Amino acid sequence: MNKRLLLILHLFVFYVFTLSSQENKQILKKFETTKEVYLKINVSELSQIKKLNKLVYIDESRYNKNSKTIFAYLNKNQFSKLKDLDLEYKIENSPAHKNKIKMANSLKALKKWNSYPTYEQYIELMNNFAKDYSSICKLEKIGTSIKGRDVLVLKISDNVNTKEAEPEVFYSSSMHGDETSGYVTMLHLIDYLLSNYNSNANIKELVDNIEIWINPLSNPDGTYAGGNNTVQYATRTNSNGFDLNRNFPDPEDGEFPGGDRQKETQEMMNFMEKHNFVLSVNFHDGEEVVNYPWDTWSKRHADDSWFQDLCKQYAETVHLHSSNYMTNFNNGITNGYDWYAISGGRQDYINYFLGGREITIELSKTKNPSSDYLPTLWEYNYRSLLNFMKPSLYGICGIISDAETGEPLKAKIRILEHDTDRSEIFSEESLGNYHRMINAGTYNIEVICQGYSNKTINDINVSNNNATILDIELNKGVSMIKNSSNVKKYLHIYPNPCNDILNIEFKLKTLNNVSISIINHKGIIIDSYKGNFQLGVNNIKINTTSFDKGIYIVVLKSNNKIYHELIINI
Repeated sequence: MNKRLLLILHLFVFYVFTLSSQENKQILKKFETTKEVYLKINVSELSQIKKLNKLVYIDESRYNKNSKTIFAYLNKNQFSKLKDLDLEYKIENSPAHKNKIKMANSLKALKKWNSYPTYEQYIELMNNFAKDYSSICKLEKIGTSIKGRDVLVLKISDNVNTKEAEPEVFYSSSMHGDETSGYVTMLHLIDYLLSNYNSNANIKELVDNIEIWINPLSNPDGTYAGGNNTVQYATRTNSNGFDLNRNFPDPEDGEFPGGDRQKETQEMMNFMEKHNFVLSVNFHDGEEVVNYPWDTWSKRHADDSWFQDLCKQYAETVHLHSSNYMTNFNNGITNGYDWYAISGGRQDYINYFLGGREITIELSKTKNPSSDYLPTLWEYNYRSLLNFMKPSLYGICGIISDAETGEPLKAKIRILEHDTDRSEIFSEESLGNYHRMINAGTYNIEVICQGYSNKTINDINVSNNNATILDIELNKGVSMIKNSSNVKKYLHIYPNPCNDILNIEFKLKTLNNVSISIINHKGIIIDSYKGNFQLGVNNIKINTTSFDKGIYIVVLKSNNKIYHELIINI
């Protein structure tokens, strides 16, 4: 190589290094005033994006699975790890900060629904709903954000102060603080339900037969990152720089896939665990699509066809009242993993750990959309929002009770030769009511309750858009837990039920990393084991005397496969 060419090469390397150093300084300077930066990242191989998805918060609104460029949100810790990778990146302005934002100057102006509320207006409006419609509306606090802002929820029901044997439906928005169209849309929905209850027969039927819970804003620190008087500078993450929709327990990646559990996440988990939400939805921006599980892996949910029908109903109703809206993907719907995989999402947490049925709806391609667009989004979506809760009234439903005393029971309801990956549901503890939404067909179900003999009911006929009422009485005895037919080939757990020592026995044909987790009914891992075990039969003994009485699940991960078995500690 001649000296001139070598000099040019050295100058080029120095130039690239200088640019990279300047970029890093600019990013670190940004972190002095914010917990989040927005980067454009280039990769050399598409396979690198899968690894990056575990490190950064990819912006789904600009994601293309065939592109070697991604856009992502990062906190300071994530950026420090990104710097160690040999990747090209550049800081950009967040797309959520580019739109025309109008803040309401009064509650009266806000109710035109073409502006955003200040934080104080939001709090006042939620309190006014509860005060002005006290017979059908009740305000509760889920918790508070890290900076002390309230995370609120409204219950709407005909007997709002009484717990009834009705399905509970949960609407929640803006886990990503800069995805705000659902925030205003949920406030509009609350107002629409309350103000039309006495004049609209359809709304009255919904409110009289369903417990409707609406949480308009679950990440107030992100939405009001620029201060209580504006959403102009909203951030995706919370005030610690964490993506709350990557922070829940994950079916594949365990208890803490998104790092430390955030305050907002834990309080939302506590709230949802106190309820038995039959059907739920969380609202985002970045696309126009209805997203169904799973998000974390490619396998399909046991009720995949039911989920697709639910999503199609939403999108097709939208299409009747809009032009060129919600038409991407499969005409407005997509499987989450098929779009892009995430870990720690709320959707999978509810569907896997809580026995619920949740979907995710992306309302606007534009994050933090222009205020003038909000009425259009409402017009496109409000009929679908009302229809969304109706399926909670269909399928198989009834009361599970003690045959002798008539007392209600919390039990597991399992559709035989159908349910997989914890798709079973549970009856509500205080009233014993259950609601198993499912497509038309003939089914056999098994009911399992601690301290009672299992009960199987065969040939239950279900038709679409109708309820099959089935009250079930259980006799006291010892329940025998059944598991999937193939698990015994790989995993043997005994005795079951147990009350002192539990043996977990498994056989390895090849050496690989194995992890074992014991998860309680709240989805919390209470014990775990990881490491390399020997070829052949391995046995782990666990002392369960400190465990609470109840049902647990043992999950074994080996060689990219997952096996699970239910156990009872008595």
